Parts: sequence; structure tokens; C-alpha cells
Amino acid sequence: MMNATSININTDSVSGSMKPAEAPKKSVIEKINDVNKIELPKLLRYMRIGNVLCSLLQILAGFSGIFSFVTLNITGALVAVYVIMFGILFLLFECRLSRMETRIRANFGFLYSYKGRACFIFFIGFLDFGMSSALGTVAGILMCVNALINLLVMCRHPEFKSNLSAGADPTAGYTTGNQEAANFMQSNPELAAKAGKFAFSNMSQGGVQMAANERADGALYADAEYTVDCQQELEVQEPLLKYERVGGHFHAIFKDDSLSCIALHVNFMCVGTYTGNVLLLELDGRFIRRLHQHYKKVNQVCIDETGQGSSYQAEFVAMAVQYIASCSDDGTVAVYTLFPPTNPKSGGSGSTTGSASTPHVSVASTGGEVNIYNYFSAIYTVQLEDRYAMKRERSFACGGIAGQLIINKKGWIIDKENTVHEGEGPVHAIRWKDGLVAWANDWGVKVYDADKDQRITYIERPPNCPPMELCRCQLEWQSSSILLVGWAHTLRVIGFKKVNPASPSSAATVPSDLAPGSLTAEVVSLITFDFFVAGLSPWGATAVCVLAFRPPGTAPMPSMSKGNEERSVAGEGESAEMPFPEVHVVNLDGKQVCADILNLKGYYRLRASDYKMPSLQFTSSNASPASATIYEAGYGRLAYICTPKDVVICRLRDVDDRVQWALSKKQYERCLEVALRDPKSLQKHSLDELIELYLGEMVKKKQFKKAAEEIRRLFVGEEYAKLWEKYVYVFAQRGQLSAIARYIPTTSPRLPSVLYEMVLKHFLDSDPGQLLEIIRKWPKPRHHEAPRADKAAPEYTESTFVFEPLYDAQAWINQLEAVVRRRRIAESDAERISVETSYIMEALAELYTATDQFDHALRIYLSQGAFCTNKDHAFKLIAEHQLWPLVQNKVVNLMQIDRATAVRMLVNQSEHIKIMDVVKQLEGDRELLHEYLHECFQHRLGEYNTEIYSSLHETQVALYTEYSPSYLLKFLQTSNFVPLEKAYQYCSERTPPLWDAMIYILGRMGHHKKALDLILTQMHDINQAIQFVQENDANLWDYLIDLSLTSKTDVEQLLQFASQHKIDPIKLIKKIPEDMEIDDLKEKLLEIINNYRIQLNLCSGSRKVFEHDRVSLLKRQVAAHKRARRVTQKKQCLICMEVLRPPTLNAKKQEIIHVCVFECGHCYHLPCLEDKMRMWKNSDIVDDINAVQKSLGCFVCDHNTRAHARTQHELQQVEAMAAAPARGISEDQLQRAKDTLVTLYT
Repeated sequence: MMNATSININTDSVSGSMKPAEAPKKSVIEKINDVNKIELPKLLRYMRIGNVLCSLLQILAGFSGIFSFVTLNITGALVAVYVIMFGILFLLFECRLSRMETRIRANFGFLYSYKGRACFIFFIGFLDFGMSSALGTVAGILMCVNALINLLVMCRHPEFKSNLSAGADPTAGYTTGNQEAANFMQSNPELAAKAGKFAFSNMSQGGVQMAANERADGALYADAEYTVDCQQELEVQEPLLKYERVGGHFHAIFKDDSLSCIALHVNFMCVGTYTGNVLLLELDGRFIRRLHQHYKKVNQVCIDETGQGSSYQAEFVAMAVQYIASCSDDGTVAVYTLFPPTNPKSGGSGSTTGSASTPHVSVASTGGEVNIYNYFSAIYTVQLEDRYAMKRERSFACGGIAGQLIINKKGWIIDKENTVHEGEGPVHAIRWKDGLVAWANDWGVKVYDADKDQRITYIERPPNCPPMELCRCQLEWQSSSILLVGWAHTLRVIGFKKVNPASPSSAATVPSDLAPGSLTAEVVSLITFDFFVAGLSPWGATAVCVLAFRPPGTAPMPSMSKGNEERSVAGEGESAEMPFPEVHVVNLDGKQVCADILNLKGYYRLRASDYKMPSLQFTSSNASPASATIYEAGYGRLAYICTPKDVVICRLRDVDDRVQWALSKKQYERCLEVALRDPKSLQKHSLDELIELYLGEMVKKKQFKKAAEEIRRLFVGEEYAKLWEKYVYVFAQRGQLSAIARYIPTTSPRLPSVLYEMVLKHFLDSDPGQLLEIIRKWPKPRHHEAPRADKAAPEYTESTFVFEPLYDAQAWINQLEAVVRRRRIAESDAERISVETSYIMEALAELYTATDQFDHALRIYLSQGAFCTNKDHAFKLIAEHQLWPLVQNKVVNLMQIDRATAVRMLVNQSEHIKIMDVVKQLEGDRELLHEYLHECFQHRLGEYNTEIYSSLHETQVALYTEYSPSYLLKFLQTSNFVPLEKAYQYCSERTPPLWDAMIYILGRMGHHKKALDLILTQMHDINQAIQFVQENDANLWDYLIDLSLTSKTDVEQLLQFASQHKIDPIKLIKKIPEDMEIDDLKEKLLEIINNYRIQLNLCSGSRKVFEHDRVSLLKRQVAAHKRARRVTQKKQCLICMEVLRPPTLNAKKQEIIHVCVFECGHCYHLPCLEDKMRMWKNSDIVDDINAVQKSLGCFVCDHNTRAHARTQHELQQVEAMAAAPARGISEDQLQRAKDTLVTLYT
């Protein structure tokens, strides 16, 4: 393992100052004014000491304020608690504890800006005054004074506006990187002396010369492109990419030096040269600063990408600290820390190359620090981990000629190094993405999981691959789960996923000892080229941009060579031996999208390893990766194609480029389609001009219908009012107003009234049908003098009060009336008016409605009759505006408009138009009369089926027999006033006769036998005959049997019916003639017998079920009667009216009381009830106690008991009267009277 030596160097010069021998004493005000002259480290140290002391005093005051709780000052005690909390927070912040810093930064980020900190000090200072204690007041005064001092220092000292701005990261305290480097040099004087001597020598050699070089803008390099599609189509395909040569400071670099490597950031780039310079440039090549000087060639530069993604906040990114790493053949790795500029708005780097939506990240042109790691052998590649600036242990990976892959982690005191792999040749490339480290050596490509410390996969080097010095492996992470490996003439797409390690990939060796949840890799796609891969740049999720290098003696595709000859560029010309380099955009499935030839400077002297192709993504497309087009995938993407003597930007052609290409090919539709996708990006063209070119081409080709549809789609908004007006006149001049009239806007934008009237005049003369359609579609103008109708139709009232009139409605009413009069005069000899006249009259009715002249509109609709096209509106006018008097005598005209709607309206509004009046008007048209009377029968049956309209029922029977025979039977069954003889006559006279109705009429008249004859003789339906007998008279069975004996089929059906219904089968069998042959007679008789047996079994089973249920219910009743009844202590006997159970004084002496309680709830003493029963019952049971108890009953509820008791009582009274001695009569007369009274009563 190599040993690295780390050196921290401050790139700012440290100047000393001589201390004066004597200094005059200054006043306090003078010292305050001279605060900007105090050295910043000393000033910051004073500020920290003051803040710590103030926070300690505040905590002490808080603890003293808590004792106010004893005096019941609860508010003061709560304020003291808050004071202690904020004091501890402020103290922890000043102490810079590593364990607490992350939480404080996440929850109290305002403390890391000096303005926010000063406001916080003011807040806690004022909070101290709420404790109402002397110590709290003193702490509050001192804290407010401290806050004022902080504000004063911020406003006076210049460093607070630069290095100590709100975006600076004060993790190491209040000191910046420059001050930390100065502190390090003070503590390490020997290393500082060596570093100063080294920096001074490099600055004297190249720094001044580079700073004096002129800054030149990049030259246009758009002609070095040629596009061919993969299928060699004959038609010209739109170019995908454009190229631009970068100038600026590169001219000075290429003059005395050569470019060895380059790295990109959203607002700047960092380049390395063969002489060891590491330069910071803007994206357009302008010089910013020189970062470091290596002794030998710089092999790679890496920039921390923190802040480039859209997941970071713009405010943090704009003021973030930037980290850059470089490696060199001198064996050193340098990590640069760059701070934001003094004035971010005006100073620092800024480039117009990036997207406007990308957060502007800038760095200062001076300052920063450099950490140097020496590995004592050439380092070929270095890579910072993802989000390097956000990590606690900032790690980077490097490798080189020693064949070791080393991961360095920054520690608290010393850095930790981990050799991940060694022994397989020099490491030439490293890429780090989301914890996955991929590197390439002479044997192949390996992937390592740095978070789990586990190797994932190994991809072998392709066969017949040239040495690494000629063609190096190209590694790029397309996403966190897809790695692109371009080596020699192959491109492998490696996919990573978390699966159980079941089967190894066919193209990669998967370790067998994988733990559950570990990552596995597989080759998703393998693409083979006829050239060497010199550079890779991801192009969305489904494509990749490849820089192609062809060895000497190989020629590119014939079409590409031809295209390059046709469009020569300003370059050094093509070498006979070395072909031009090429740029290919290829889908991951191997399909080529485009291919361009580049004429780079000095290309014929270069190898594949001399090319570099870093890429940059400014913004991401809104489209999903799966559905994104090749343009959406490349949106915001930028690639720099670099050689030692040339730098060319490769980017997607923007909207202006694509529009210009389409215009050159006169593809105006495609041109407009491209412009409408992103109209805000148009810089060189105007959208209105492109629209007019497109529409002008369609008008020129006489595609007026398509042009009108496109005008409606494109001209949206008030800003297109002039263009609408223009093209309406254009269409009018060419006689095509009908094509655009339906699309003319009426609200937004609003056009002049003359245009709308011009359209109406055009259709009035040429197409009255279109005139009617336009008047209905456009908002209706309101008559200014006419009041608003309360019951106007909704579609008119809404238009009336929302839209101003597009034209003069009254003037057009007068004009249309004149036109109608002329046409009616010309058509006076014709039987009917023409269709054009009908359209004009209906348009006039629409204007009448719009101006609240509803009666005039309805008269036109009624006169139109069947020619009326707006039928629903005519009926709506009648209903909403109560225009029944106009329809009183126009029923036929109303029904001609819409027969079904008119019939429903007349039936539902019979209170306005009487039924008899409608019938009188419809007597001439029997079909209309039938529909009206049928609707009355269906929906007004209660009113219609009365004696008032009885005369119409006979007419309706005749109408039903003529137009709707299927409804006649239902009408006969419902109507109470149908003359049956007339109805029978109508049915019999019709051809064919209505047998169903005739049979029903005969049944109602009582002619059942005649009806049965018709069923059997005319309808030949024995089933209907059986049903008729069942519904009317059971005595008809014999007649039905006699009529059926003449038909064998009828007899068979009667036998089948006899087995299932109540007909007597014996009687039927006896009447069957002996000579009649019945098919399957035996089976039918067996079926009758079996059905009879089944009925007997059903009856027997039903009886058994009944008996079982009766017994079970009786048992339930008996059990219910045997249940105990609850009797309260205060319950009384209803005979003696005493308490059933009187209370006893002696608890030991229990008296047995016999009580009788009935189901009704009434209670009696059993002796009382027995005495009552003996008194009222017969003398036979008086002496029998069992008989008496069996005959017990409730005297309140039992009616039989009361009746028997009353009868016996009265009978005893009669016998007593009879037994009394008589006065003046004989014994014989007395005995006869006694017998008579007893007989009469009994």
C-alpha cells in the first residue's frame, strides 16, 4: 500500500505587518469606527468569547428566574425555562460540538447566517426582560448590546460580505478556509515554508502569463455535422446535434500547452494540462483562476456534483462550497475547496451556456484551500464520492500505475485509507455513483459497494482489445442502477438490481456468497461497433452518445463521407490514412439514431485515448424516461469533445435551429409544431410569423378547410384579434367564408361588428341553412328597449345578459322580413314554401326570440309545421311563456311540428286546451285523433274514464281496431263506458276479426258458450278454452268436454289437464267415444292415477304435520300455564279486596295462603273464589270440590263464568218468586204460572 502525505496549503498570500513602536490612545468611538481594520481572526475570536459569556450569563439568569415560581409568578417561571433552553442552544452552537452540529444545522439553520444569528441574539435578549428579575434585566441588556455589536461588525467589516456571507459553511467555526490554512501554517512552519516556495516558483513561471492572456469567444462550428439514419433512407433527416468550438482562454492554453483532461460543472469547468496546470474556466472558455500546479501531466479532474441536481435548494446551491480533485503523473492528488465570491451577484463565474432554470453556482476568483495527498507514483484517475460536500466522512477514490484502488476517508485528526484492490495492473478509470465504485484495469472492470464493503461483479476485458495506452476503457453511470462500459469496439450495458443470488449472469461473474438483499449485476445489452469507443455520454434513459475513433486505414460509412465532402468545414482537411472522428447517438438496443463527422484540429496525430468526452445535464425533461423522444431525452444535455488542441461543444439542436432547418426545407407544418412545443425558447424567430407562413402556405394550396381548423387551434387569446380579422377578410376575398365562419370567436377575442354582419350577409345570399346555424350558435343580441322576460328560455337569458350584441338584431329582423315577403310573393303559386325560405323564416324566429318577441316566433314555428328544424324550442316557448291562446286553434299545426311531443303537451296541459276542443280539431285526421286519445287513455285515465268523455270511448274502439289492435283488449278491460254490442260489431267487421276482443266481449255479455265455441272453432286453442272455463264458470266443463269430443287432439290435452287440475277424469273418460283412438292412453291414465296418489300422500302428510304442530303447540301452552306468576306484596284479591299476603309479625310462624292467579294477571284468594263459584254454579257441583276447582274462572275477564253466574242467579230469583205464596189465586193457577215463567226464561 502506498503511503500518502497530506498537505493543507492556503493559496492566498500571507502578508505580515510591522507593529508600530507607539500607538496613540483612541477613544471608544474611534475604536468602533476602526473595527474594519481589525484582523478578522482576532475579531472573530472576540465575538465568540462574547457570545459564550452572554449565553452563560443568560443560563444563570434563567435558573435564578425559575425560583419566581415560589412567589406564584408562573409566567416568569415559564419565561425562565425558555431563556435556559435558548441559552443552552446558543452555547452548544458556539462550542461547535460535532455530535450536535448536524441536528442544530437541520433544525436551526438560521444560526449559520450572521444576520439570522444577530436577530436570534436580539430575540433572546428581549426575552430576558420577561423574567422580572435584576439578573435577567442585566442579562437582557448585555445580550442586546452583544447583538448590536454583531450587527455593527457585519456592517463595517468587509470580510462579512465575502467569505463570511450567509452561504458560507462555518463548520470549522467562524473562520473561513483561508484562516484555517493560515492556522495550519502557523502550527507547521516547515511545511508552510516548503509550500510557499513551491507556489511562488509556479506562479512566477506560468501564473502571470495565463492571467495576461486575452479572452476570446468561441467560434461557430455548426458546419462540421452530417446526419445519416440507420436504415439509409433517401429522404433527408433532420439533424439532431449541433457543434460549437470553444475559444476564450483555450487559445492561450493551446499556444504553449496542451489539454490533458477536463471536468464540467453547471457554471464552470476545470481543465488540466500536460504541464501540470489546473485551471478554472467558465463554460464559454473565459478564465477565472488557476487552482494548483502539478509537477507533471494532469491525468484527471473531478468536480463534486453537489448542487447540480434538481433535488437541492437553489439558495443553498448558489452559495455552496465547491470541491474539486485532480491527479497527476507526479503521484499527487489535490482536493481544492473553493468558496463563494465576495459579491455573488456581480463577481465570480457565470456562463450563458447553461440553462436559465439552473441554480447559478459561482466561486470566488481568489481564496480557497488545497489538500495534497502524495502517493509517490503516477495517479491516473481520481473520483470524489457523490455529494462529497454533504458527507461527514468525505471520501475519494484514486488509482494509478501502482495497480491499487485506494479509498481515502477524511477523519477528525488523520485521514483513513483503504486499499480495495491491487495486483491486476494500472487503474485507468474510476466512476462513483450512490455508493457503487466501478474501476477498470488491464484485466477488466470491477464494481465495488463502498457502503457494504463488498465486491459486486467483474466484467472481463473484450478479446483482441488494443493496449490501454491506445484505447482506454470508458465508464459512465447512466443512473444508479445502469453502468455503461465502452471498451474498444464494444459497449456493454450493465444493470444492477437487488435479487437473491440464484444464477450468475452470462456475461459477468457473480460471487456465490451473496447475502440476501445484495446487489447483482447482469449484462442488459451488448452492442458491437465497427470503430473504437473513445468517449461516452448518457443520452436520457434509453440512448447513449458515443465518440467514435477509427484506426488508420479504415473508412467511415460511404454516405457519411459523401456528406462531409458536400459540406466542407474550416479545418485541417482529411488525412488519407486517418479518418475523421465521429459522434454517434445509439439506442441501448443497438439502433443508431444519428451519426456526425467532426473535423477536429490535429485529429490525424491522435489516438483513441487522447479524446475526452465529459457531459453535463442542466435540466431534465418533463417526459417520463420510457415515453421520452430522442429530443426530450437530450433536453438540457451538453457534451464537450476535447483533444489536446481543440474543444468542441456538442449539444442538442435548440428550437431555433430546428425551426430554421424546417424553414429551409419549406416544411412549415413541422416548423410550427416544433415551435409550439417550447415557444418561450424562440429567440431568432417569431411565433406569429411562423403561424402566418404555415397558414399562407395552406391558403396558397387552397386548403381552406384545414386552414380554418388550424386558425381555430392557433389563434387563442386577445392578442390574436388582428390576425383573426385579417384571415376573415382573406377567406372572404376568396369566397370561403363558409369554411371559417363556424370558428369565428365571439368572446375572446372579440372582433368588430362589421365582420359578423359580413358573415351573416354572405350566408343570407348564398346559404340560408348556414345562416340559421350561425345565428343559433352565436350569442343572441338583446333588444335594448324590451324588458327582460322572467320566464325566458335558459339558453337565451344567459346569452342576453352576458354578451353584448354582435350585430344589430332589429335591423336584421327588418331585413329578413323583407326577404321573406319577397320570397313568399315569388312562391305564391307553389303549394309549399321552399327550403331556403323555411330556413330564413326560422332564422327570423330565432331573432324574435332573442328580442323577446315570443309570439311572433311561435307563429313562424306553427306556420313552418314539418319544416321546423328547432322543434324542441317551439314547445319550450309555449310552456315557458304561456302562449296557449296562440295554440288554441292551431292544434294540427302544432302536431305537424312534432307529433309525439305535441300529443304529450296537449294531454298534460288539458286545463289550458280542453280534450273536446282538441278532438274537434282532429276529427279530420283519424290517425292524429287516435294518437291523442291513446295518450289520454295511457296518462289521463282517471279523468278520461268518466261519463263526460263516454261518447269518445266508442270512437276510440273503432280507432283501435283500425290503427292499434294490440291495445284494444286492454282498453276494453279498463273502460267503463264502451258499448259492448258496437265494440263486438267493430271487431267482427274487421279483416281479420279480432277474436281475443270478441271472446272478451262475449264473456262480459254472459255468452260464455258462444265464446267457448269461438275459442275452439276459430282459434283452436284448447288451453285458452280451459283457462276461460276456469276464470268464468265451472259449469262449462261438461260443455267444453262435449265440444272437444270431436277432436282427438283436444281430448288428449284434456286428459293431460285432468291429471293436474280439478276436472273430473272419470266423467271425461266415460264421454270419450269408443271408436276414438287416443295416443298413449295408458300412460295418460297412469299419470292421472299417480297424480291422484300423490295428492292423497300430500294430504296425509299435511294432516300428520298439522297434528304434530297442534300437539307441540298444546304442550307449549300447557307449559306456559304451569309457569309461576310473580305476585307483588300489595296485590289484592278482587273479591274480598284484601291483600293477598298480609305481613306477619312473627317470622317463625308462617301461614299457608292459597291464591289463584289467572293468565290475565287478576288474583283471588282461593277460598273466596270457590265460595263465589259455589254460589253461582249448579247445585250438582257445589259439594264436589274437584268439580268446583275445575270450573274456576276469572270473574273480571271470563265471559262464560259471568254469563253462567248471571243466568243461575236470575233463575234462582225466578224460582224464589214462583215459590212465594200467592194471594187470590189457586194452587193450580200458581203452578201453571211457575212453569210458564221457567219455560219462557229458559
